[in-house]
Amino acid sequence: MSTGAPAKRRKVEEKHPLIINSEIDPEDVVDAHELSVDTGLHSSTKAKLLFQWLIYPVTLEDFYKNYWERKPLVIKRKYPSYYDGWFSRKEIDRMLGDHTLEYGEDIDLTRYQNDTRTTLNPDGVANQKTVWKHFNEGCSVRLLCPQKFSDKIWKMLSILEEEWGCMAGSNTYLTPKGTQGFAPHYDDIEAFLLQVEGKKQWKVYAPLSEEETLPRTSSRNFKQDEIGEPIVDVLVEQGDLIYFPRGFIHQAHSPDDVDSLHVTVSTGQQNCYGNFLETLIPQAVTNVIAQNVEFRKSLPRDYLGYMGAIHSDKADDPRRQEFLTALKKNLRQAVTEAMDIADAACDQMARNFLVDRLPPALEDEEEDCTVEGSPRPKINVNARFKLLRYGIARMAIEDGKAVVYHCKENSRKHHENPLSPLEFELDDAESIEFIFESYPNYFRVGDLPHEDPSDQIGLVKALYEEGLLMFEKNE
Repeated sequence: MSTGAPAKRRKVEEKHPLIINSEIDPEDVVDAHELSVDTGLHSSTKAKLLFQWLIYPVTLEDFYKNYWERKPLVIKRKYPSYYDGWFSRKEIDRMLGDHTLEYGEDIDLTRYQNDTRTTLNPDGVANQKTVWKHFNEGCSVRLLCPQKFSDKIWKMLSILEEEWGCMAGSNTYLTPKGTQGFAPHYDDIEAFLLQVEGKKQWKVYAPLSEEETLPRTSSRNFKQDEIGEPIVDVLVEQGDLIYFPRGFIHQAHSPDDVDSLHVTVSTGQQNCYGNFLETLIPQAVTNVIAQNVEFRKSLPRDYLGYMGAIHSDKADDPRRQEFLTALKKNLRQAVTEAMDIADAACDQMARNFLVDRLPPALEDEEEDCTVEGSPRPKINVNARFKLLRYGIARMAIEDGKAVVYHCKENSRKHHENPLSPLEFELDDAESIEFIFESYPNYFRVGDLPHEDPSDQIGLVKALYEEGLLMFEKNE
């Protein structure tokens, strides 16, 4: 890429403000910690309310309509305690003392000086003495998967995943005063940055081009003379939030008088229409090849003589016209098949999501009513159960079986455990659907559509033993 700001940079509409200054009345603020442990809420409702808290006082409607995937948003609250209790420097020190954090996998030590980003990870595992020594020498400390060791971050992300319908991730960044840890770059995620301690000066730049708008991969590190002028240049203080969509270049440094700690909550990675089509179209083509002999006929023996870039100027060649007409006909049939199997492709996307999802963060009162608790209940037709969370399981019909995929056994680190689906007979599908649709209410085992009580009990027992159901305690 040549130096200097590109001439065809994507424009960002200015109708809605990029920076919102708001005086927050403490009495109007939801207690997010209390909300996160409320076991009486539908999990989707809890997710919506927690996200509303995250971006307060901006409404969900305003955010999704005017900012989501469109442009940055800075919320200045003048409320330093807004994120209290979610993460802190003390939590980093605790994690270093209580757990084994590996450099490059769990933690990075970085520095950005003289237009160059450097990673300064020592060998071996991280320890408190070494990390704080590097920090005091001007290195930023980045935790790559804090939810692995922080129950609060795990809980926040596992709730928010249900609002977004795709994986939520997190990094944390502790930056010494007067320093910068990372070069200007853009990411392939929607980023919400919670300033939990100190302050940070942020600069955000519009995407360099339409091609780099909502990118599917993160960028290289840019030089300062490649990115032009920022559209946002703001000091983000404790209790504030900054959001920017994927593709927006950003950089930040701590002011000279105070360190900075922020938590980045991310989502939207590899979850676009393009990803869906990559799932849908290959299967549609496979199906039409199997179903239609026209797709299995050989290509014309001489087609390389009139097709290809070197023949693209031969529009009047009747052989070329005939080939393109046949191709268009086949494409129409493939598209028709794709529309017919769209639901199956959605199920595949759901399975991909379940691979990525965090396991549900259960409260003690919930866990006591699961297979992990004790004593275990007697499962009979009068026992009552419910699904743990709305989105943690999905049923698909595959090869004449009802298959249940779920994230209950996932680890708190993404992609660490493979899915372990449960296979049931096809006549169990209606009862499984009944169980899923009963949430958030408890259902009576004897009310399942199965006519045979032993089938009702067997199905519930299998789902309970897998950890997907909790029983209703008798008061």
